[in-house]
Amino acid sequence: MELSAGRPATIDRARVGVLVFLATEVMFFAGLFSAWIVLAPRRQAELDLPLALAMTALLLSSSACLHVALAARAENRPRSLCFGFAALLFGLLFLAAMAWEWGALLAGGSRPSTDLWWACFYVLTGVHGLHVAAGAIWIGCGWFAQARGGGGRALELAAPYWHFVDFVWLVLLWALYFD
Repeated sequence: MELSAGRPATIDRARVGVLVFLATEVMFFAGLFSAWIVLAPRRQAELDLPLALAMTALLLSSSACLHVALAARAENRPRSLCFGFAALLFGLLFLAAMAWEWGALLAGGSRPSTDLWWACFYVLTGVHGLHVAAGAIWIGCGWFAQARGGGGRALELAAPYWHFVDFVWLVLLWALYFD
């Protein structure tokens, strides 16, 4: 592929790296969901669906804010920084809600050792929570870099990962809370 000036097009190695990383994440979660399907555990208790829906709203709001932050970074830096911070805040609130849910479940006697369903629940949501935490760190670092004068490249690279984490949560919501 050549540009009009006769120079070869450059490959955005960072974007390719993120996409390759996301491909490995798809395989990782596919393995977890495959194990869930093969084990086909039956849910033993009702989960807090309103809380799960609120957590979903937090993650989706975070993605929307990240999208706005990226769209505004060239024309309106303060708006971009504000929405980037909101994206980070909503992701952290998701983690706080998840920690609260886990605390309530554990206090109620629902432990990973209770049965196969609870073991799968804690593995799936725990691994997802770790991915949300990693994404929040990525967004936070990108936000700080942008606040210090950067162009928002780290936030741009974090966005596909963050949207993937949202998608995984939607699958978890369906599999665990609506099953």
